[in-house]
Amino acid sequence: MFRANLGVFALFVAVTAMASSRKRPVSGTTACFGSDDYSSSEISWLKTITQSTNAVDSAWRVQVQLPTVDDTAVVAVSDSTLCAEGLAAHNAAAQYPDSDLADTLSQKVYLIRVGTLYVAANPHFASGEWVMQYLFNSTFTLKSSFMH
Repeated sequence: MFRANLGVFALFVAVTAMASSRKRPVSGTTACFGSDDYSSSEISWLKTITQSTNAVDSAWRVQVQLPTVDDTAVVAVSDSTLCAEGLAAHNAAAQYPDSDLADTLSQKVYLIRVGTLYVAANPHFASGEWVMQYLFNSTFTLKSSFMH
């Protein structure tokens, strides 16, 4: 009986370790993609949409819970702790299959701060031209998701 329980416990530990390691970046690296054309484009779009006074933009922004902020409040995140938290929250919200989580491209995320909130996205897992974006609060609790 003791051997059977020990075997089940060992299997549980192994599966838990494998699952949690797939959601984290490779050791010694940041969980955020660096600045590039994609991040510049997303930051520009978020600055535009969060400052728009257009009725349609404003209604959409309210629906997805994006705040109205000054353009200086929309910035790429590079802090390793925030990036790791953003990656874990993004991958949990995205519910990628194990085969995608094993891909090194799922071990990084674009994380953009919008006021006190965070938008996380990974364009390597797009649906055609659309990328799912996840909006999180400051503790990385999911507030909403949208495609852009």
